[in-house]
Amino acid sequence: MKKILLFLLLAFRLIVFGQFIENDSTFNTVDTGFGRGDGANSTIRTTVCQPDGKILIGGDFTSYNGVPINRIARLLPNGKLDTTFNVGLGASSQVNCMALQPDGKIVIAGNFYTFNGLTSQHIVRLNTNGSVDVSFNPGIIANGGIEDIVIRPNGKIIIAGYFALPLTFT
Repeated sequence: MKKILLFLLLAFRLIVFGQFIENDSTFNTVDTGFGRGDGANSTIRTTVCQPDGKILIGGDFTSYNGVPINRIARLLPNGKLDTTFNVGLGASSQVNCMALQPDGKIVIAGNFYTFNGLTSQHIVRLNTNGSVDVSFNPGIIANGGIEDIVIRPNGKIIIAGYFALPLTFT
């Protein structure tokens, strides 16, 4: 049942977001000025574009262009690291997904148990500057990795991943 839900969620995202890529005439153009460096030293698993053109990346990496940064970073529109986005120690393990809330806060999830030294149980919300939003209480404690997040228009958060019931609700 969990695998079916994960498949349906991923298929929905592909159908909804795939049509924008399909109709984009610049999709096959390489921006040779973007980044100009080594980039991430390991896998980037998720990206989100913010309304101001900045790009959030998450994954397995521990540095970007030689700058130590644990598994989440924000890039400027030109691909350079945004040093004003400070995640402190970052995630203790891989970041699989992230989503933006209407207020600009960022919900991230993955296989990590701590974020910036704080216990997080695979999910955390960041303020717009990269600091942990300590007021965030997801109401659950996932006992396994989270693979995808969707934020519904009513603000509720849907997660999919490799966790087993029962979940703890508060």
